[in-house]
Amino acid sequence: MECDFHLQDPTSPDTIYLLEAIIDATHGASSCEGLFAFASRGGVDSLIGDPEIQSFLGRSKMVLVIGMDAVTDRHALVRLRELERQHEGLNVRVFRNPTSSLFHPKVARFDYPNGSRTTIVGSGNLTPGGLVRNFEAFSVMRSGPGELPSPSSWDRFFADHAADIRPIDEEALDHAARNVMHGRPGRRDVEPERDAPPTGGPAPSNAEPPVGPPDRFLLRRTPNHLSAPPTVSSLLGFLGRETDGVKSTSTGR
Repeated sequence: MECDFHLQDPTSPDTIYLLEAIIDATHGASSCEGLFAFASRGGVDSLIGDPEIQSFLGRSKMVLVIGMDAVTDRHALVRLRELERQHEGLNVRVFRNPTSSLFHPKVARFDYPNGSRTTIVGSGNLTPGGLVRNFEAFSVMRSGPGELPSPSSWDRFFADHAADIRPIDEEALDHAARNVMHGRPGRRDVEPERDAPPTGGPAPSNAEPPVGPPDRFLLRRTPNHLSAPPTVSSLLGFLGRETDGVKSTSTGR
């Protein structure tokens, strides 16, 4: 068995992104099963919209089980249901958690015709942050035909929770619509507490654009060490924009 450990570092041009590792594992695979705690529409489109994943779905099977304890919202599930209808090889289920514990796995396994397997286990969710933008960690384990680890734990989970792993129906969509993001404004993929109180109001629309590994781009961030609230002019200057004619107004906090 081979095992490669990766730290996804969006500041490094040499980093290996989780999205790249997943795409690479589909090459020659006959099936893929993935469990992800959280998903967003941007993450869903990043993965399923990739041309190589589209090609994989044309010849193989992919099963995704998505958690709904937090973050995963109605927009993500609606998109997953649309894509499931478009791709015969895609089978999407949600995990209706019957406990007060957080459903929190991020794992995918790929089986190959010769009996070998690749398993990816890490911290990244099915979101643009988890796949590309965040600092994350994951391991890629490759097993040969004669050295497959026992699948008993994996199979037992699916057997024990068969009643909790369900199709995306209206009940699931209503449940996901109540999910809201917790944590500092502007932060994605916040790790919420299972019993975190709701913030009230409708779930926010997830407008994250999909990302792709070929871009290899870095997001410019506003410095977090400013001694005073930034002005419009200072922000535009940081972004390299012209400031002529722009009124310098404090953005406040």
